[in-house]
Amino acid sequence: MSSDLTRRHFLRRSALGVAGIAAAGLSLEGFGYEPRHPVAEQVEVRLARLPDAFDGFRIAQLTDIHFGPYMGQELLGEAVRLAQEFKPHVVTLTGDFVSHPFAKHSGPEGARNAEPCADVFARWKGVPILAALANHDHWNSAKI
Repeated sequence: MSSDLTRRHFLRRSALGVAGIAAAGLSLEGFGYEPRHPVAEQVEVRLARLPDAFDGFRIAQLTDIHFGPYMGQELLGEAVRLAQEFKPHVVTLTGDFVSHPFAKHSGPEGARNAEPCADVFARWKGVPILAALANHDHWNSAKI
């Protein structure tokens, strides 16, 4: 086996190394900064056959809460407050209320996180709330 490194192999390995460093940086962003800084965004959806009665109808959606050690009541409360600013007509909660079952804060503890998570949403008065469980909720046997 030759130890000669061709220009092509050097460039390929360099590109893979740079891609790996970039992926690691994005992972740190996704696991470090982003979950601690909720963002609310208003998006207008235009549907050609939407009845006039729904013109201006506002739906708030919160998803992938993963309530637990990294997302507590205070931070979730901030996310709810941001969504409330849009004065939605209905709220949709689209799952993953609790964390992944393989994490150390999952299983029975993950399922226990469902109740304090629900307590935050219970503060939202006067607006219908529709919720659906997702994979992490089922994995933890959460009863919401």
